[in-house]
Amino acid sequence: MAAVTFVGLMVWIAILITQIQFRRSLTKVQVAELAYRTPWWPYSSWFALAFIALVVVLMGFHEDARIALVLGPCLLSVYLAMFYIVGLHHKTKLSREFK
Repeated sequence: MAAVTFVGLMVWIAILITQIQFRRSLTKVQVAELAYRTPWWPYSSWFALAFIALVVVLMGFHEDARIALVLGPCLLSVYLAMFYIVGLHHKTKLSREFK
């Protein structure tokens, strides 16, 4: 269960960082045209990241969850290596068209 929690936390960290980077890349006009406005932007994203960091720290104090803090980064390293080995890091024609 702790390993699943760690993976879930990493997914949410990726989502939040992506949102922060995306919103920073927009002009004021583009922000005004967004169909959905994130409540309390940017504070809500930073608060969520801080909360996730707190959860990770608290996992270190719980004996059953501590193994996830060791195995989680190892699995993340394996996934990252596979990302590069398989070649998914190369930009595709479609991703270049959106720039």
